[in-house]
Amino acid sequence: MSKQVIFYGAGQYARENLDRWLANGLTPVCFADADESKHYKRIYDQSGKAYDILSLEVTKALYPDYELRLTLAQRNLSVVYEWLVSQGIPPERIKCADQLTRRQGCPYLDGTFQLFSHYFWVCCYRPQAITVHYENIADGFTDYLTTVKTLTADISAGKPTSCDGCPNLKEGFWSTEYTPKCIIFSTDFEGDGCNFNCRYCHTVQWLGNGGRPYPMKNLQEVIRQLSEIPALDKVNLSFADGEVFTRRDIAEVLALVGGQEWTVSFTTNGSIYKNEVEDLIRAGRVTAVNISLDAGTSETFAKVKGVDCFGKVAGNLKKYAALGVPIDLKYIMLAGLNDNEHDIDSFADIAASVRAHVWVSGDQHINSERLAPRALAMVLRLIQKCSRRKNFIAIAAENFHPLDLQIIEAAVKDMQTK
Repeated sequence: MSKQVIFYGAGQYARENLDRWLANGLTPVCFADADESKHYKRIYDQSGKAYDILSLEVTKALYPDYELRLTLAQRNLSVVYEWLVSQGIPPERIKCADQLTRRQGCPYLDGTFQLFSHYFWVCCYRPQAITVHYENIADGFTDYLTTVKTLTADISAGKPTSCDGCPNLKEGFWSTEYTPKCIIFSTDFEGDGCNFNCRYCHTVQWLGNGGRPYPMKNLQEVIRQLSEIPALDKVNLSFADGEVFTRRDIAEVLALVGGQEWTVSFTTNGSIYKNEVEDLIRAGRVTAVNISLDAGTSETFAKVKGVDCFGKVAGNLKKYAALGVPIDLKYIMLAGLNDNEHDIDSFADIAASVRAHVWVSGDQHINSERLAPRALAMVLRLIQKCSRRKNFIAIAAENFHPLDLQIIEAAVKDMQTK
């Protein structure tokens, strides 16, 4: 007898994707959800067919030969999976409605890579990460695919790899087949620059080809080559490191991106606002604007960033928020600089006002050291403040000492279950 499929999770993500799952051959007998306010209501597919939403206990009683298919966004899957197991659901009965499977993985191995002038980098965090050198983009991408598939298989088989010990390598729900999702452009191309001098940043020493043993490639030409690879026709291009909006050819770069089907995200310091970006935003092509604010006051901002323009950045944040673009706002905790209640509370207020997702990080240059007690207390305060305001919280795990990370992740988990 075939299993009776129950879709678990009756939120917005399920409503938006129900018809896709049905088209892929998954037909549920009903939905289940922990939210009592949804019980005995219905979700409708495109044809108008209704699917009841019931409690987990009721669905188990009605359909004893059940199989749960998780119908939630990827970032929520692991928390819900662990909760279901704690409720006595056998792990083998929990699967995902999307093409995801539970294994060891990380976002980079799941479809994200950094692109430099002469090599692909499998990881963003570990100095011993695998690099794949290339002369042309097409051949380099083929070699990269082979490398990352082998690496993923070795991790699953328990073989020693360069990923061993990385805090981002976790048991979770990852793609069943490698599919490119995001290309991150590093500060390694002609014309890259930055108008800030952040206390923690390593990028300044790279700019102007300082110390590089090779010439930087032309970014526009690299983008054209990427557009000729069918497997990359719908990826997200992430312009990160440095300050992309200082580029003299930024209008041409944005026009190249706009001429393809790509989406795009920007990691920016927020000091420069380009009107050309608004066309991409209004077309729904910008998936995120990422800004590391690192302060809640003008005084602290100037000390951390080396530039006194806190008001301008705050104003540009409001512009992005008014256009409805998702905002990721980051706070890098720096002992003795921004580890105080005033900055933390003001930052949390700003994040709430622009409906930002909040990222919390330590200083990547000293992540082998424990945070000072005050700095750790301020990380926990920020998590609490943002959680109460319903801001999504993410942790840059690779930038914290493992013992601090345990405390921080436990705090996040505690907030998520309240």
